[in-house]
Amino acid sequence: MIVDYHAIQNNIDHLLYYDDKLNNLVKGIYINRGVPDGASFPYVSKGSGFANPGDTKQTDGANVTYQIDVWGRRDDWEIHEIMMAVQDAMQGFRAETDRTEVFDCRLNYTDVQLDPDGYTRHGILQYRIFQTQKERRF
Repeated sequence: MIVDYHAIQNNIDHLLYYDDKLNNLVKGIYINRGVPDGASFPYVSKGSGFANPGDTKQTDGANVTYQIDVWGRRDDWEIHEIMMAVQDAMQGFRAETDRTEVFDCRLNYTDVQLDPDGYTRHGILQYRIFQTQKERRF
Protein backbone atom coordinates (compact mmCIF):
# COMPACT_ATOMS: atom_id res chain seq x y z
CA MET A 1 0.00 0.00 0.00
CA ILE A 2 1.35 3.42 -0.99
CA VAL A 3 -0.21 6.47 0.67
CA ASP A 4 1.15 9.96 0.08
CA TYR A 5 -0.62 11.91 2.84
CA HIS A 6 1.77 14.81 2.28
CA ALA A 7 0.53 15.33 -1.28
CA ILE A 8 -3.11 14.93 -0.27
CA GLN A 9 -2.88 17.27 2.70
CA ASN A 10 -0.86 19.92 0.87
CA ASN A 11 -3.28 19.94 -2.05
CA ILE A 12 -6.31 20.29 0.24
CA ASP A 13 -4.57 23.01 2.24
CA HIS A 14 -3.75 24.93 -0.94
CA LEU A 15 -7.28 24.60 -2.36
CA LEU A 16 -8.98 25.76 0.83
CA TYR A 17 -6.45 28.37 1.96
CA TYR A 18 -6.53 30.23 -1.37
CA ASP A 19 -10.27 29.99 -2.04
CA ASP A 20 -11.73 33.52 -1.82
CA LYS A 21 -15.33 32.41 -1.29
CA LEU A 22 -14.38 30.16 1.62
CA ASN A 23 -12.04 32.73 3.17
CA ASN A 24 -14.84 35.30 3.18
CA LEU A 25 -16.95 32.92 5.29
CA VAL A 26 -14.43 31.79 7.93
CA LYS A 27 -11.92 33.27 10.37
CA GLY A 28 -9.29 30.56 9.79
CA ILE A 29 -8.31 27.44 7.84
CA TYR A 30 -6.14 24.98 9.73
CA ILE A 31 -5.25 21.99 7.53
CA ASN A 32 -1.44 21.84 7.74
CA ARG A 33 -1.43 23.64 11.09
CA GLY A 34 -3.11 22.80 14.36
CA VAL A 35 -5.99 24.94 15.55
CA PRO A 36 -4.53 27.58 17.88
CA ASP A 37 -5.92 28.04 21.37
CA GLY A 38 -8.68 30.63 21.33
CA ALA A 39 -9.28 30.41 17.56
CA SER A 40 -12.21 32.55 16.42
CA PHE A 41 -15.30 30.86 14.99
CA PRO A 42 -16.16 29.85 12.33
CA TYR A 43 -13.17 27.92 11.04
CA VAL A 44 -12.18 24.86 9.00
CA SER A 45 -9.76 22.20 10.23
CA LYS A 46 -8.42 18.77 9.35
CA GLY A 47 -10.35 15.92 10.88
CA SER A 48 -9.39 12.29 11.15
CA GLY A 49 -8.15 10.23 8.27
CA PHE A 50 -7.30 6.65 7.52
CA ALA A 51 -6.33 4.44 4.61
CA ASN A 52 -7.12 0.92 3.46
CA PRO A 53 -5.07 -1.05 0.93
CA GLY A 54 -6.14 -0.59 -2.65
CA ASP A 55 -3.44 -2.69 -4.29
CA THR A 56 -4.01 -4.51 -7.55
CA LYS A 57 -1.84 -7.07 -9.35
CA GLN A 58 -0.20 -4.24 -11.25
CA THR A 59 0.00 -1.28 -8.86
CA ASP A 60 0.16 -0.35 -5.20
CA GLY A 61 -2.54 1.97 -4.02
CA ALA A 62 -4.82 3.05 -1.23
CA ASN A 63 -8.39 4.04 -0.51
CA VAL A 64 -7.96 7.08 1.74
CA THR A 65 -10.69 8.65 3.86
CA TYR A 66 -9.91 12.30 4.60
CA GLN A 67 -12.14 14.38 6.87
CA ILE A 68 -12.55 18.14 6.81
CA ASP A 69 -14.27 19.69 9.83
CA VAL A 70 -16.21 22.96 9.93
CA TRP A 71 -16.76 24.62 13.32
CA GLY A 72 -19.15 27.45 14.06
CA ARG A 73 -21.38 28.87 16.75
CA ARG A 74 -24.09 30.76 14.90
CA ASP A 75 -26.48 28.19 13.38
CA ASP A 76 -26.76 25.27 10.97
CA TRP A 77 -27.14 27.65 8.02
CA GLU A 78 -23.66 29.07 8.70
CA ILE A 79 -22.17 25.55 8.73
CA HIS A 80 -24.01 24.48 5.57
CA GLU A 81 -22.86 27.59 3.69
CA ILE A 82 -19.22 26.92 4.65
CA MET A 83 -19.56 23.23 3.78
CA MET A 84 -20.82 24.18 0.29
CA ALA A 85 -17.81 26.47 -0.17
CA VAL A 86 -15.48 23.61 0.87
CA GLN A 87 -17.18 21.33 -1.66
CA ASP A 88 -16.79 23.93 -4.40
CA ALA A 89 -13.09 24.36 -3.60
CA MET A 90 -12.51 20.60 -3.52
CA GLN A 91 -13.65 20.33 -7.16
CA GLY A 92 -10.06 21.28 -8.05
CA PHE A 93 -8.47 18.43 -6.05
CA ARG A 94 -5.53 16.91 -7.96
CA ALA A 95 -2.88 15.47 -5.64
CA GLU A 96 -0.26 14.11 -8.00
CA THR A 97 3.42 13.59 -7.27
CA ASP A 98 6.31 11.85 -9.03
CA ARG A 99 5.30 8.59 -7.32
CA THR A 100 1.51 8.70 -6.96
CA GLU A 101 -1.64 9.95 -8.61
CA VAL A 102 -5.25 10.30 -7.57
CA PHE A 103 -7.73 8.74 -9.94
CA ASP A 104 -10.86 9.58 -7.97
CA CYS A 105 -11.90 11.91 -5.16
CA ARG A 106 -15.52 12.03 -4.05
CA LEU A 107 -17.53 13.31 -1.16
CA ASN A 108 -18.62 10.22 0.73
CA TYR A 109 -20.35 11.55 3.88
CA THR A 110 -21.59 14.82 5.38
CA ASP A 111 -23.21 15.66 8.69
CA VAL A 112 -23.81 18.59 11.03
CA GLN A 113 -23.79 17.83 14.74
CA LEU A 114 -24.38 19.90 17.83
CA ASP A 115 -21.33 19.75 20.09
CA PRO A 116 -21.81 18.60 23.70
CA ASP A 117 -21.35 22.23 24.85
CA GLY A 118 -24.82 22.94 23.42
CA TYR A 119 -23.95 25.80 21.06
CA THR A 120 -20.94 24.85 18.91
CA ARG A 121 -21.87 23.22 15.61
CA HIS A 122 -19.60 20.70 13.91
CA GLY A 123 -19.85 20.11 10.18
CA ILE A 124 -18.20 16.97 8.82
CA LEU A 125 -17.17 16.31 5.22
CA GLN A 126 -15.50 12.96 4.53
CA TYR A 127 -13.85 12.43 1.18
CA ARG A 128 -12.80 9.10 -0.31
CA ILE A 129 -9.60 9.50 -2.26
CA PHE A 130 -8.31 6.66 -4.42
CA GLN A 131 -4.56 6.96 -4.83
CA THR A 132 -2.28 4.70 -6.88
CA GLN A 133 1.42 4.40 -7.47
CA LYS A 134 2.48 5.55 -10.94
CA GLU A 135 4.97 2.75 -11.51
CA ARG A 136 3.64 -0.60 -12.43
CA ARG A 137 4.77 -3.73 -10.59
CA PHE A 138 6.21 -6.49 -12.81
